[in-house]
Amino acid sequence: MISRQTGRNGGFSYVTYQVRLSARTDRGMYDLARRNATRAHDSGFVVPSQDEWIKAAYYDPSGGGTFSYWKYPTNPGVFGDGDATAPNPTVLNPTTGDVTNAANQPLASFHAANQPAPSWCPGQLHPEACATVNPIGLDPFIYADLYEGSLSTVGQARTTSPWGTLDQGGNAVEWTDTITPPPFGGNSVRVWRRLHGGISNAPAYQLWPSAVGPQPQDNVFYNHTYPWLGIRIGVIGDLKLGKS
Repeated sequence: MISRQTGRNGGFSYVTYQVRLSARTDRGMYDLARRNATRAHDSGFVVPSQDEWIKAAYYDPSGGGTFSYWKYPTNPGVFGDGDATAPNPTVLNPTTGDVTNAANQPLASFHAANQPAPSWCPGQLHPEACATVNPIGLDPFIYADLYEGSLSTVGQARTTSPWGTLDQGGNAVEWTDTITPPPFGGNSVRVWRRLHGGISNAPAYQLWPSAVGPQPQDNVFYNHTYPWLGIRIGVIGDLKLGKS
């Protein structure tokens, strides 16, 4: 770590770190030579655990929401009212993926019922390519239904969780470093980890605290055909200058 600076904005205290990335990518907080790698140090940069992810997204330390938990990472909502108090869906610039309705708070990138999902086509491609070209040869109409949502530029929804995080509601589904048993029970040669968070082509209920699921970390097919995967970086412990 090169520098560390504290600050405050929008009612939240935050720390800005400047780091130099190491050329050694297989060792650090995690020993990636081990398929079931877990945290190796008490301080450093991590992929959040499932508990850490849920707390940052939903737990309100001021006691708001229902029993101090929000229904959405964007606003307290009302448990039991379906999607009536869901955040508003983002509208994206079709050439960049930038959010164009950030003033319409609270906001998240997801597929609202009876409304078109946020979608866009990269500027270097013709719209026809986005509508018909796909990695596994699906029928164009099936492809359009499955891949109708696109990721928005990170942070542009501008809606924060109780802890000041961005985009935990909508956009990408995120890996956690929590290892979990396989969903079908029994033993598995694969290592399964928890994922959490709604995605841009999913309805509002996938923004709820219950929207958690396991996935094998070595599913190559899934990695190549599912464009909404992501990670979030967290910090644990008291980082010192010159340390990872």
